[in-house]
Amino acid sequence: VDGSNIYISDQNNHRVLKWPEGASQGVVVAGGNGSGSALKQLNYPRDVAVDSSGNFYVADIDNQRIMKWVPGATEGISIITGIYAYGIHVDGSGNIYVSDHNRHRVYMYTLSGGSYTQSLIAGDSGGSSGSALNQLKYPTGIHVDSSENVYIADNGNHRVVKWEKGSSSYSSE
Repeated sequence: VDGSNIYISDQNNHRVLKWPEGASQGVVVAGGNGSGSALKQLNYPRDVAVDSSGNFYVADIDNQRIMKWVPGATEGISIITGIYAYGIHVDGSGNIYVSDHNRHRVYMYTLSGGSYTQSLIAGDSGGSSGSALNQLKYPTGIHVDSSENVYIADNGNHRVVKWEKGSSSYSSE
């Protein structure tokens, strides 16, 4: 959601739609050019997040990348690669949180000096799945609240896990 707009990843049609408030149909703002890996294409976009400047970020799962689209652009910028992202969230500082479904982890990416630095937020550092509170199993959705606590839909364990900012502890909600 961006003000009065809602962004929807139309996964099977390889596109992202923006629905302005009161509109009877959405407008294609990313992809829509068939499935593929070109910068104007998406391949099963899974999730969308919008930052305070109106840029939107797409978890493009089958291309294993995060794409950034500025408002009005006809193609995106591949900013993070090699990740099977099912969920994405951008906080007020521009940090990008990503749930890596196949590696059973959640990462935070911070922009520094023109490139993104990756930090492990949740999940086993070895990448193994499990049901302990320091492990995840096929995480999907992700949300960061105003206190920067991270909520993870831990799909394989049928639970929501909360990671509190500044601690190394998790809790199951």
